[in-house]
Amino acid sequence: MLTVDTVGEFVVECPSTEVRVNVNQLDLADSRRGRFHIEAPESVRWTADIQAPD
Repeated sequence: MLTVDTVGEFVVECPSTEVRVNVNQLDLADSRRGRFHIEAPESVRWTADIQAPD
């Protein structure tokens, strides 16, 4: 489960035996801040790439 504070929760299927790429885009209002939290079994490895406008 991926939780983005003040935005929502997203369920991303992540079997530990496969490599998957998921792309999500959130258009947030200017000056809005947030943190994200990931809950997954220990057998799942996550990486995240976050892009913010200049």
